[in-house]
Amino acid sequence: MGIARRWRLAVAPLAVIALSGTLCAGSLSSYADDQPTQPAAATEESPATETTTPTQPAPTEGDTDASEAVEPAPEPAEESSPTGACADLVTTPDILATDRTPDGGPIQFTPSPSGKITPVIFVHGWVSWVTHDEERTGYFSHYINKTANGHAGIVLSHDKERTSLIGLIQQIPGVAPYLFDYSKVASRWVTDPEIGPKLGRAVTCLAKHYGVKPVIVAHSMGGNATREALAQRDGEGGLVGDHVSRVITFGTPNTGSDNAALLGKIIDGAGKPLLLGAPARLVKHMLEKCGEGMDAEGKPCLGNPVIDAFYSQGGKALRTGSPEMKVLPAWPKNVHVTALAGDIQLGGISMFGWDSKRAIDLGDMLVSEESALAGSTDNNVVRCEYGIVSTHSVSDGIKLIGGLIKGTDRPATLASTPCWHEALLRETTQTGIARDIITAYATQPVADSQTAAETH
Repeated sequence: MGIARRWRLAVAPLAVIALSGTLCAGSLSSYADDQPTQPAAATEESPATETTTPTQPAPTEGDTDASEAVEPAPEPAEESSPTGACADLVTTPDILATDRTPDGGPIQFTPSPSGKITPVIFVHGWVSWVTHDEERTGYFSHYINKTANGHAGIVLSHDKERTSLIGLIQQIPGVAPYLFDYSKVASRWVTDPEIGPKLGRAVTCLAKHYGVKPVIVAHSMGGNATREALAQRDGEGGLVGDHVSRVITFGTPNTGSDNAALLGKIIDGAGKPLLLGAPARLVKHMLEKCGEGMDAEGKPCLGNPVIDAFYSQGGKALRTGSPEMKVLPAWPKNVHVTALAGDIQLGGISMFGWDSKRAIDLGDMLVSEESALAGSTDNNVVRCEYGIVSTHSVSDGIKLIGGLIKGTDRPATLASTPCWHEALLRETTQTGIARDIITAYATQPVADSQTAAETH
């Protein structure tokens, strides 16, 4: 194991604890002062990115096979606000009054040039949730208000906070967002009937309803749940993966979380000494009981779902090298997966045109870059650097100390970094990439016209 990786594994858990981070789900407690009070002006547009536009034409009349009668997609003009499809499996998010377009106007559903409606399914992560209301507690509902720039990053001023990721996708012509919520069993692993298998049913249901293959947007363990879902049988001789063309992941631990594994080893190892290890064994026993309660009823016993669920089914499965992670189905070869990740780097010197190697590479603090990108078709990583002696960091420090950034865009600190696990859903570049991919896809969506049996 290289020196840099050993440093990352040793320091990352301490950084997670110090920042009050939450494993693959929660937000930093120090983010509270970044929460917006009201939207005002448009969030700056993120850089344009290359996208792969599907070339398969939309279905035409008579395309369906006799063995599978696919319901024709509703006419976009007749469905001004797509609701009701597959309501026992997914829900339709409201359009929030405080989510606005870049010019400040209200968000409204508009038809796509393709003449089809494209369903987009949002899947949340471990001990997380996907609610979408004015309280903005849902992970896809936070305002997009951070930008990674290769240095510390930028926290946008409140007058540039305009919309959430869900609101951003609601602005795309012809797109119908849907929320897959498994929060009541979110401490369990993705093989639970209410997670992967149920998501698989939601995918096939929406594909049949609209006649279009859905796009899946997944955060953290939501990507693992998607992998499990796509490997399910569709009930018609094929796989759920036959009904999906595009997946976009944010910080998914495809090979597990090194930090989760290391923290587990620390707790387990601390309890081994016969006498000195007694307190650690008590802590482990308490966490195991809390994990059992989370799996059984979804109720925390200490008040913090992440701590309570650390020894839950999902908590243990998310560790790098776990038996569950080893047998998790791979991404299907016929599904295009775009992986979006963050990378936080500590230490080093960048002055007078000379750059040293960074001392510590933390990934997004919870998921390494390697794990987040594993198995993807294409990817994008945003990077943030801290504790670096550089002309840029000195300039940021002077601005912070001198109060020159009050009420305007300001340099991010490690506690408000755009590259943090949850903050990726609030970062302008990564959310802009997701928007561009879905926009291109909705313009020319892939029809779900072939039966699963025909693809095998």
